[in-house]
Amino acid sequence: AAGSAAAAARAGQPASALVTRRVWARGALHSHTACLRAGGVGEHDAASMLRVAALWFGSRESANGSKNGSPLGCDEEVLPLLRRVPAWKLLPVVPQLVSRLGSGAPADAELTAVLVRVALCHPHHVVPALVALANGSALAADELTAQFRPDTAKLEGAKNTLDALSQGRPRCLALVREYKALASGYLQLAWADAKPLMTAVMQQGKPAKGPHRIDALPKLKPAEIKASGGGPSLLKLGPPLQHAAVLTTEPPLVHCADADGGADLPACSAAGEGEDDAAGGRLVRVSGFHTTFTTPGGINLPKTIECRGCDGRAYPQLVKGRDDLRQDAVMQQLFTRVNGLLSRHAPARARQLALRTYRVVPLAPTAGVLEWVAGTITMGSWLVEGHAKWRAGGRAA
Repeated sequence: AAGSAAAAARAGQPASALVTRRVWARGALHSHTACLRAGGVGEHDAASMLRVAALWFGSRESANGSKNGSPLGCDEEVLPLLRRVPAWKLLPVVPQLVSRLGSGAPADAELTAVLVRVALCHPHHVVPALVALANGSALAADELTAQFRPDTAKLEGAKNTLDALSQGRPRCLALVREYKALASGYLQLAWADAKPLMTAVMQQGKPAKGPHRIDALPKLKPAEIKASGGGPSLLKLGPPLQHAAVLTTEPPLVHCADADGGADLPACSAAGEGEDDAAGGRLVRVSGFHTTFTTPGGINLPKTIECRGCDGRAYPQLVKGRDDLRQDAVMQQLFTRVNGLLSRHAPARARQLALRTYRVVPLAPTAGVLEWVAGTITMGSWLVEGHAKWRAGGRAA
């Protein structure tokens, strides 16, 4: 039927608009996946993967009765085609795949199968996103309101995917536990109210910015510690972690053969090498945290800390609470995509045009950690200094 509809469409004969749409959608799906299956790195890989995801999601949304109309009928073909695409080529759409868990478009079982396959090859690209979604009900005590209703379907979808990844795979289980503990420590620090400490410090005539000791912050209530995941604080995470990477570093992308569906992660050596360590790329694992923090100011007083990596370097990070970082993370993903387009445009490449990006890692609906960009100041600081310098006689804003 599809073939005859396509022939009729090519011949200019009348055909059902829906059938014709299905034919072209399936044709586009097969063409894009064929492009993705081609060996090596292709300049159109990211665009093809985004288009496959759009066709997959759009087909399911149409089937569920959205305004897009009737189902495209290509969703049942996506999984067999994706199984033949290298897992690393699916990484550009992992945030979108994770966010679809619990939505019914597509079904969780299908998404879980895809995400587990990608996570077995690239756990540090996938597991933090799943942990963040599983923390969808984690809020500070002063943020809880009667109107807050967590999306339980998404929470369960993320938890079930983490369970499917960990089941029968001891090293996967250890990695997931470390990322959960790391997220719990960050959430506890993000939720700790720094205002009483700042007030006391200013009364003593000391700079409010710090540094201040992390253990001088007010202790969280047991309910908040439980909401964070119940893990230890960042300073009590114990010896250097064996699996979890520094969240504000980009995990190395290894173009490896896909893992067997039942395989576990490769064992880590005594030198700390293991999964995602190949092709000259070394994963920077968490070794510990400095005991002090500073604050750049602001309404919610975010905290700047230093995470020590297994490479001996200190990685400055900004830990934010009571602020939704998920949109920031999406914008950084968009900027990365724009940089890819600029790099393929000869005039832009000759002028070295690019947007400066930094890592944004949401850990809960209103908390997360960002890569601290050195040599920058906040917009508010610049405006205050600029007004005093160039408009000293003018009216204050």
